[in-house]
Amino acid sequence: MTALSTSVGQTLPPILEFTVFWVMIGRFNMDLCYMLHALGAVTIGGISLTSTSSKEDLWLEDLLVKFSLGYFLGHGFEMIRQGTATRIFVFHHLLAITLLVGVLFNPDFIRMKATSHVLLTEFSTPFLWAWEKHPSEGALGAFVVTYFFSRGLYLGHFVWRIFFSVDPSDIASQLTVGKFHYITLLLFVLNMLYFSAILVPSVPGHLKHLREERTKALAVSVKVHQPT
Repeated sequence: MTALSTSVGQTLPPILEFTVFWVMIGRFNMDLCYMLHALGAVTIGGISLTSTSSKEDLWLEDLLVKFSLGYFLGHGFEMIRQGTATRIFVFHHLLAITLLVGVLFNPDFIRMKATSHVLLTEFSTPFLWAWEKHPSEGALGAFVVTYFFSRGLYLGHFVWRIFFSVDPSDIASQLTVGKFHYITLLLFVLNMLYFSAILVPSVPGHLKHLREERTKALAVSVKVHQPT
Protein backbone atom coordinates (compact mmCIF):
# COMPACT_ATOMS: atom_id res chain seq x y z
CA MET A 1 0.00 0.00 0.00
CA THR A 2 1.38 3.40 -0.96
CA ALA A 3 1.76 6.31 1.42
CA LEU A 4 -0.95 8.20 -0.45
CA SER A 5 -3.46 5.33 -0.26
CA THR A 6 -2.69 4.92 3.44
CA SER A 7 -3.27 8.64 3.95
CA VAL A 8 -6.58 8.47 2.06
CA GLY A 9 -7.63 5.43 4.08
CA GLN A 10 -6.97 7.28 7.33
CA THR A 11 -8.44 10.58 6.17
CA LEU A 12 -11.61 9.63 4.32
CA PRO A 13 -13.67 8.11 7.20
CA PRO A 14 -13.66 11.23 9.45
CA ILE A 15 -14.44 13.46 6.44
CA LEU A 16 -17.41 11.25 5.53
CA GLU A 17 -18.54 11.28 9.17
CA PHE A 18 -18.41 15.08 9.26
CA THR A 19 -20.21 15.24 5.90
CA VAL A 20 -23.06 13.07 7.19
CA PHE A 21 -23.16 15.16 10.37
CA TRP A 22 -23.54 18.42 8.41
CA VAL A 23 -26.16 16.89 6.09
CA MET A 24 -28.22 15.88 9.14
CA ILE A 25 -27.86 19.32 10.71
CA GLY A 26 -28.76 20.95 7.39
CA ARG A 27 -31.92 18.86 7.02
CA PHE A 28 -32.93 19.89 10.52
CA ASN A 29 -32.08 23.58 10.09
CA MET A 30 -29.83 25.16 7.45
CA ASP A 31 -29.31 28.30 9.51
CA LEU A 32 -28.05 26.19 12.40
CA CYS A 33 -25.70 24.35 10.04
CA TYR A 34 -24.39 27.67 8.72
CA MET A 35 -23.84 29.15 12.19
CA LEU A 36 -22.35 26.06 13.84
CA HIS A 37 -19.64 25.81 11.22
CA ALA A 38 -18.74 29.49 11.49
CA LEU A 39 -18.49 29.38 15.29
CA GLY A 40 -16.67 26.04 15.25
CA ALA A 41 -14.16 27.13 12.59
CA VAL A 42 -13.31 30.39 14.37
CA THR A 43 -12.99 28.62 17.73
CA ILE A 44 -10.81 25.75 16.49
CA GLY A 45 -8.74 28.05 14.28
CA GLY A 46 -8.24 30.59 17.06
CA ILE A 47 -7.10 27.94 19.54
CA SER A 48 -4.79 26.41 16.92
CA LEU A 49 -3.15 29.75 16.13
CA THR A 50 -2.65 30.70 19.77
CA SER A 51 -1.63 27.28 21.10
CA THR A 52 2.03 26.75 22.01
CA SER A 53 1.93 22.95 21.87
CA SER A 54 3.10 21.77 18.44
CA LYS A 55 1.39 18.38 18.84
CA GLU A 56 -1.90 20.04 19.75
CA ASP A 57 -1.47 22.56 16.92
CA LEU A 58 -1.21 19.83 14.31
CA TRP A 59 -4.11 17.89 15.80
CA LEU A 60 -6.35 20.93 15.83
CA GLU A 61 -5.33 21.96 12.33
CA ASP A 62 -6.02 18.47 11.00
CA LEU A 63 -9.39 18.48 12.78
CA LEU A 64 -10.29 21.87 11.31
CA VAL A 65 -9.55 20.73 7.75
CA LYS A 66 -11.77 17.65 8.09
CA PHE A 67 -14.46 19.52 10.03
CA SER A 68 -14.70 22.20 7.34
CA LEU A 69 -14.29 19.92 4.34
CA GLY A 70 -17.18 17.85 5.66
CA TYR A 71 -19.19 21.04 6.11
CA PHE A 72 -18.67 22.32 2.57
CA LEU A 73 -19.56 18.89 1.15
CA GLY A 74 -22.58 18.38 3.39
CA HIS A 75 -23.90 21.95 3.29
CA GLY A 76 -23.35 22.14 -0.45
CA PHE A 77 -25.22 18.86 -0.97
CA GLU A 78 -28.14 20.09 1.13
CA MET A 79 -28.32 23.44 -0.67
CA ILE A 80 -28.55 21.62 -4.01
CA ARG A 81 -31.07 19.09 -2.67
CA GLN A 82 -33.27 21.82 -1.18
CA GLY A 83 -33.01 23.99 -4.29
CA THR A 84 -31.47 26.96 -2.44
CA ALA A 85 -28.03 26.86 -4.06
CA THR A 86 -26.95 29.99 -5.93
CA ARG A 87 -24.12 30.06 -8.46
CA ILE A 88 -21.87 32.12 -6.22
CA PHE A 89 -22.39 29.77 -3.26
CA VAL A 90 -21.72 26.69 -5.39
CA PHE A 91 -18.55 28.28 -6.76
CA HIS A 92 -17.50 29.35 -3.25
CA HIS A 93 -18.02 25.83 -1.89
CA LEU A 94 -16.15 24.21 -4.80
CA LEU A 95 -13.25 26.61 -4.29
CA ALA A 96 -13.17 25.91 -0.55
CA ILE A 97 -13.28 22.14 -1.15
CA THR A 98 -10.39 22.41 -3.63
CA LEU A 99 -8.37 24.44 -1.14
CA LEU A 100 -9.02 22.02 1.74
CA VAL A 101 -8.22 18.91 -0.31
CA GLY A 102 -4.97 20.56 -1.33
CA VAL A 103 -4.15 21.21 2.33
CA LEU A 104 -4.90 17.60 3.27
CA PHE A 105 -2.22 16.23 0.98
CA ASN A 106 0.39 18.89 1.71
CA PRO A 107 1.62 18.37 5.30
CA ASP A 108 3.48 21.69 5.18
CA PHE A 109 0.14 23.50 4.96
CA ILE A 110 -0.97 21.79 8.18
CA ARG A 111 2.30 22.83 9.83
CA MET A 112 1.84 26.41 8.59
CA LYS A 113 -1.75 26.54 9.95
CA ALA A 114 -2.96 27.81 6.60
CA THR A 115 -6.54 26.63 7.18
CA SER A 116 -6.83 28.40 10.53
CA HIS A 117 -5.63 31.64 8.97
CA VAL A 118 -8.14 31.49 6.11
CA LEU A 119 -11.12 30.26 8.14
CA LEU A 120 -10.82 32.99 10.75
CA THR A 121 -12.74 34.98 8.14
CA GLU A 122 -15.83 33.02 9.26
CA PHE A 123 -15.95 35.52 12.13
CA SER A 124 -18.19 37.72 9.98
CA THR A 125 -20.72 34.97 9.20
CA PRO A 126 -22.95 35.37 12.31
CA PHE A 127 -23.24 39.10 11.58
CA LEU A 128 -24.28 38.42 7.98
CA TRP A 129 -26.91 35.99 9.26
CA ALA A 130 -28.16 38.51 11.83
CA TRP A 131 -28.51 41.22 9.18
CA GLU A 132 -30.33 38.91 6.75
CA LYS A 133 -32.75 37.68 9.41
CA HIS A 134 -33.24 40.91 11.37
CA PRO A 135 -32.39 43.85 9.08
CA SER A 136 -31.58 47.08 10.89
CA GLU A 137 -28.97 49.82 10.73
CA GLY A 138 -27.11 48.27 13.67
CA ALA A 139 -27.07 44.77 12.13
CA LEU A 140 -25.96 46.17 8.77
CA GLY A 141 -23.18 48.20 10.38
CA ALA A 142 -21.92 45.23 12.40
CA PHE A 143 -21.88 43.06 9.28
CA VAL A 144 -20.06 45.65 7.17
CA VAL A 145 -17.38 46.21 9.82
CA THR A 146 -16.74 42.53 10.60
CA TYR A 147 -16.80 41.47 6.95
CA PHE A 148 -14.45 44.25 5.91
CA PHE A 149 -11.94 43.56 8.68
CA SER A 150 -12.01 39.74 8.47
CA ARG A 151 -12.48 39.04 4.76
CA GLY A 152 -11.10 42.31 3.46
CA LEU A 153 -8.18 43.47 5.59
CA TYR A 154 -7.20 40.24 7.37
CA LEU A 155 -7.52 37.87 4.42
CA GLY A 156 -6.17 40.52 2.07
CA HIS A 157 -3.09 41.01 4.25
CA PHE A 158 -2.59 37.23 4.43
CA VAL A 159 -2.74 37.01 0.61
CA TRP A 160 -0.31 39.93 0.34
CA ARG A 161 2.13 38.11 2.63
CA ILE A 162 1.87 34.97 0.49
CA PHE A 163 2.75 36.86 -2.70
CA PHE A 164 5.10 39.58 -1.49
CA SER A 165 6.68 38.67 1.85
CA VAL A 166 10.49 38.66 1.66
CA ASP A 167 10.92 37.39 5.22
CA PRO A 168 11.96 33.70 5.00
CA SER A 169 10.62 33.12 8.52
CA ASP A 170 7.12 34.23 7.48
CA ILE A 171 5.11 31.05 6.94
CA ALA A 172 2.82 32.82 4.49
CA SER A 173 5.71 33.32 2.08
CA GLN A 174 6.11 29.52 1.89
CA LEU A 175 2.54 28.87 0.75
CA THR A 176 3.28 29.04 -2.99
CA VAL A 177 3.47 25.25 -3.20
CA GLY A 178 0.64 23.46 -4.99
CA LYS A 179 -0.93 26.68 -6.31
CA PHE A 180 -2.24 27.43 -2.80
CA HIS A 181 -1.51 31.12 -3.33
CA TYR A 182 -3.61 31.38 -6.48
CA ILE A 183 -6.57 29.58 -4.90
CA THR A 184 -6.36 31.82 -1.83
CA LEU A 185 -6.19 34.91 -4.04
CA LEU A 186 -9.24 33.73 -5.96
CA LEU A 187 -11.06 33.13 -2.67
CA PHE A 188 -10.19 36.67 -1.56
CA VAL A 189 -11.41 38.16 -4.86
CA LEU A 190 -14.64 36.15 -4.63
CA ASN A 191 -15.23 37.42 -1.09
CA MET A 192 -14.76 41.00 -2.23
CA LEU A 193 -17.09 40.54 -5.20
CA TYR A 194 -19.69 38.98 -2.93
CA PHE A 195 -19.26 41.87 -0.48
CA SER A 196 -19.75 44.39 -3.28
CA ALA A 197 -22.76 42.50 -4.64
CA ILE A 198 -24.44 42.70 -1.24
CA LEU A 199 -23.28 46.16 -0.25
CA VAL A 200 -23.68 48.27 -3.37
CA PRO A 201 -27.37 47.62 -4.05
CA SER A 202 -28.39 46.90 -0.47
CA VAL A 203 -26.98 49.70 1.63
CA PRO A 204 -28.54 52.73 -0.14
CA GLY A 205 -31.92 51.02 -0.50
CA HIS A 206 -31.85 49.69 3.04
CA LEU A 207 -30.92 53.04 4.55
CA LYS A 208 -33.57 54.81 2.44
CA HIS A 209 -36.19 52.36 3.70
CA LEU A 210 -35.11 52.93 7.32
CA ARG A 211 -35.24 56.72 6.85
CA GLU A 212 -38.74 56.47 5.35
CA GLU A 213 -39.93 54.32 8.24
CA ARG A 214 -38.41 56.74 10.74
CA THR A 215 -40.07 59.71 9.00
CA LYS A 216 -43.44 57.95 9.09
CA ALA A 217 -43.02 57.12 12.77
CA LEU A 218 -42.05 60.72 13.53
CA ALA A 219 -45.05 62.05 11.60
CA VAL A 220 -47.38 59.76 13.55
CA SER A 221 -45.76 60.81 16.82
CA VAL A 222 -46.17 64.52 16.00
CA LYS A 223 -49.79 63.97 15.00
CA VAL A 224 -50.56 62.10 18.23
CA HIS A 225 -49.04 64.84 20.38
CA GLN A 226 -50.66 67.75 18.55
CA PRO A 227 -53.20 69.61 20.71
CA THR A 228 -56.79 69.08 19.65
